[in-house]
Amino acid sequence: MKKPNGGVRAARDSDIPIIEAWLPPDGDTLAMNWNTTKRVYRQDGMLVWEDATSQEPVAYFWGTLNTTDSILEVHPRQKSKGIGRAFVEHLLELSRSNGEPLLEIEAAPPSSETFWVKMGFEFPGDKRAQRIGRRMLNLPQPLPDGPRLEVRVSFFHETALYAVEQRHPALAEYVLFGAHDVNGAIVLSEKVACFSLEGGRDLAVRVEVEGRTVYFDKAKYPEGKALGVTRCENGYAISAVTVRIPESS
Repeated sequence: MKKPNGGVRAARDSDIPIIEAWLPPDGDTLAMNWNTTKRVYRQDGMLVWEDATSQEPVAYFWGTLNTTDSILEVHPRQKSKGIGRAFVEHLLELSRSNGEPLLEIEAAPPSSETFWVKMGFEFPGDKRAQRIGRRMLNLPQPLPDGPRLEVRVSFFHETALYAVEQRHPALAEYVLFGAHDVNGAIVLSEKVACFSLEGGRDLAVRVEVEGRTVYFDKAKYPEGKALGVTRCENGYAISAVTVRIPESS
């Protein structure tokens, strides 16, 4: 599909009455969310897609792609022109630049689920009733100079810690390279992550460097944080491992 004319910019006061004129009859999601949209605009701002010809906003977005508390709306007469897709591609680049690997949106109305699937979001079985879509972003990182080390990062349900004699499939597993930076931490070739579990259950993470397990416990523990496990918006991530592996003689 040809990219629509125009682009994303910050919203300004003059956009509000123009967007308000789009409002369909009461009961539509756009109308129901409008008061919230105006409040968010005043407090935090929002983005709009400006049409290059009319120089008027034809879509707007507030929030982020890593929270269900967000809104993306396209002018009813401007739909099916690629504006929503182009807008989301811009938002995905913002998420990448912010280093946020775990995205989560709500498909509302339900008919929008098809659009979000096209944008790379999946709707897991345990989330389908809530119409929650998720996507993991690939976030490659440049490696420092020096020898490459093989690093395996695996995320599990916490029950993997209690019945170690049983095989527990990983919820997410990554095999990648790393290299020591000037401070001795092993920077990974990709920032890796896993979504948090539901029902009060905890994630466990196992980190192996050159085949040796250097951590296998809950992601939330201080020892995990000291190793390099960080809390992100929707789960846990690792971009570097703070452990020194003796060099081979």
